[in-house]
Amino acid sequence: MTGDMSNDSQQQQRLYTEAELQQIISHLRNEEKQATEDFYATHDLPLEIAESCDELSRTDKIDFTKRFKKRQPKFYHENITVGEQLNKNYIQRCKARKTETIKTINCLYKISENTRAAARGATDLYGRIKLIKQQQDNLDRATFNNLLDEAIEIAHNLSVFSWTEASLQDDEAREFAVDALHLPNSIKHLGGRTDTNNKRDAFDAEFVQAYNEATYQRSIIQAAVNPNTQTRGGFRGRGFHNSRGNTNRGFRGGGHFWNKGRGGGPSNYHNPPNPTNRESNQNQ
Repeated sequence: MTGDMSNDSQQQQRLYTEAELQQIISHLRNEEKQATEDFYATHDLPLEIAESCDELSRTDKIDFTKRFKKRQPKFYHENITVGEQLNKNYIQRCKARKTETIKTINCLYKISENTRAAARGATDLYGRIKLIKQQQDNLDRATFNNLLDEAIEIAHNLSVFSWTEASLQDDEAREFAVDALHLPNSIKHLGGRTDTNNKRDAFDAEFVQAYNEATYQRSIIQAAVNPNTQTRGGFRGRGFHNSRGNTNRGFRGGGHFWNKGRGGGPSNYHNPPNPTNRESNQNQ
């Protein structure tokens, strides 16, 4: 009887032709492709997150982002988790630029810091979900549900923070446009309208020294070409006292600048003659 059942099982097996197998494989590939497209397609924002975002006024958004950043755990990995700030000795110089460089730099650093806050929230969420997965067999039902609810709450707050922060960044971008357009005060309201602890300077000491030396050299060359005209931004360099050539305090190596060249020999630059002295020589 066992032999009869074996024969019946073999008779029930379906034998597919090569064309049928290719058709089945093609169908499975199409299903996989469609599933991938559905996954990456645009979906409506979950209602509970959308409602949380819509309920926040601009002031509420600012307060929410501040509270959210303070509540996040801190992580450290070399320079990845440490924010930057513009060196304080460069702030005034950047403020003097007509392009408002300092405003742009601070705006970008603020965006990067808020992005790090979102990254901290995401990292915390990842750790909790991973723990739930690893310990799910050892957890009772109540503990499992509690951990899962906490992870959902973190994900909710992270989503709200990210969307509201993007909205605030749009407001700041609009501010730049308002300033660039020089709008009248009567319609500026239509355009819309930080702590530095635990930050590292954007430029190290080596860069600062090289920058200062290059700036001094540039200011001196410009002063030599036209000693009666201030250099860009009104900066002359500490070594240049006035256009009539007093002592050259502040230059390395000592001595008078006009007696020093690039290689230590006589300089190719010469002190332009004083008009008053030239007239007196002609009178003699």
